[in-house]
Amino acid sequence: PGWCTGGSMCKKSSQGECENSPYDCKWKCSTQRGGVCTGGTWCSESTPTDCENSPFGCTWKAGCPGWCTGGSMCKKSSQGECENSPYDCKWKCSTQRGGVCTGGTWCSESTPTDCENSPFGCTWKAGCPGWCTG
Repeated sequence: PGWCTGGSMCKKSSQGECENSPYDCKWKCSTQRGGVCTGGTWCSESTPTDCENSPFGCTWKAGCPGWCTGGSMCKKSSQGECENSPYDCKWKCSTQRGGVCTGGTWCSESTPTDCENSPFGCTWKAGCPGWCTG
């Protein structure tokens, strides 16, 4: 599995067609399932081939569950929206289930996105069973 890159003439569906093309196309091997087109607000293509052959210099990368951080303008629900935002947002990959917003009495948000984008410098941490000591 993989996709063809090199420009608008490189939208080939097989490795042979791609590498034998007269347009200097290159085949990118990948075993990943799912991904996201990144590189800016114009990078919204849904396939690796369309993404990497767009005229906007977009790049296809592995997708992962997680949340968007970077400030109040970064409350994005998808990795693509987050990474392509003009507000310097960053996608934080995580497979953790559950967690807690930490950083002080004002840090009471119930989702990682709301927590890490609060104006109070809060941080989302993985939850675990235990007790409070002091």
